[in-house]
Amino acid sequence: MSKKLNSFILPDSVTEEMKNKLREGFEKEIELGFSLCLSQNSNVLKVGEQCTGGECSIALPSKCEGNDTYAGAYHTHPHESSRPSSQDIPIIYNRGLACIGGIENDKEEIKCYIRNVPRDIEAPYRFKDKLVFIRDRSERRKEIDKFVKDNFMTIDVI
Repeated sequence: MSKKLNSFILPDSVTEEMKNKLREGFEKEIELGFSLCLSQNSNVLKVGEQCTGGECSIALPSKCEGNDTYAGAYHTHPHESSRPSSQDIPIIYNRGLACIGGIENDKEEIKCYIRNVPRDIEAPYRFKDKLVFIRDRSERRKEIDKFVKDNFMTIDVI
């Protein structure tokens, strides 16, 4: 059944492709992803340009075919949960929509993050500057989770 992501519709076919990339990335121990695109005059998301990253990073595409419009991106975390990393924050904040797949407690999960505050182009960079001074890993995670809670609507896909 399709999932509503704010003003977007995430069809089952895209969710299945997300699951496939999550499993493939986990097996190969690399990040995989693709852009999320909209056909003209449509709010139904579809798979756009695909990409392959490394063990802990990926350059997410922002291209769509023909007259399709870029809406956001999906990528996997092969060794982590679907929560955004500190490296993800500026990207997902500026793009407005990002979905992340990961493994938490041996369970596959995919979450989508939709920015729900007006865009402040400096906000994610001020946040990253703040993180530089936090050395404790669990404290860094708490700050990341707080930033996500304060700036995004989180939707569980699976």
